Amino acid sequence: MNFSIVRAAAFRDTLNRHYSTQLFAAHICDTGYITDGHALANNYPYLITECKNEIGNSGADPYLQGGLYYYEFMRKLSLDAPASTLPCLHIFYFGESIK
Repeated sequence: MNFSIVRAAAFRDTLNRHYSTQLFAAHICDTGYITDGHALANNYPYLITECKNEIGNSGADPYLQGGLYYYEFMRKLSLDAPASTLPCLHIFYFGESIK
């Protein structure tokens, strides 16, 4: 079982319940990439999260993966608003689930 999927869902639920921040684990624009959770403002990402079981456990670095996700969002969206300076917060988390 992939515990990072369960952990990512719990993290999204916690942010929504305690901070009224709703994250969506969904495709990025027209790519095949799916985030572990992201939030949008007028279709622009302002928060992207990435969950891993352990650092170095998978073939993808969460920092680079989050950066790629942001790049893919902005690659398409920058055509509509090339001067946008909207910042994006990246949250990477990993580790064993608390039981």
